[in-house]
Amino acid sequence: MGNRSSDDRGRRQLSDEAAAHVRGLIMSGELRPGTTVRPETVGQALSISTTPAREALQELRVEGFPDLLPRRGFQVTSLTGQEVRDLFQVQALIAGELAARAAAGPTQDEPAELEELHHGPIAAARRKGHELLKEKNRAFNRQVNTMAGSRKYSGH
Repeated sequence: MGNRSSDDRGRRQLSDEAAAHVRGLIMSGELRPGTTVRPETVGQALSISTTPAREALQELRVEGFPDLLPRRGFQVTSLTGQEVRDLFQVQALIAGELAARAAAGPTQDEPAELEELHHGPIAAARRKGHELLKEKNRAFNRQVNTMAGSRKYSGH
């Protein structure tokens, strides 16, 4: 019985990661309103099984990001300008809280690691490497969130 709860926690973590991934794609505009999103596609993109991908899409459905279309999958809904502003406001509040927690008690090595990660997005932006910029920015934010002790937002 102990394995089952560990399996459930692992699947839940994969589902949370998949939801964050798809939410990010929707909020960035990479997944446009009207786009069909299937659990199989999400699973393949993240190298996870369909079950946590489906759970992620169901979670996002509750949040209002996609609608479920019977026998067709999930379809990205459109967001109003106010909804987009609200989402970014919420993200900013969370990011600020996590940054404050990270700054409150870093280990001896963490500031140097963060400093090193800080230069990655700057260099990528100068080279106009948009994909690299996104990757480097995610790595920087993942480190801040790890320092803050937030497993949910750090991807751990």
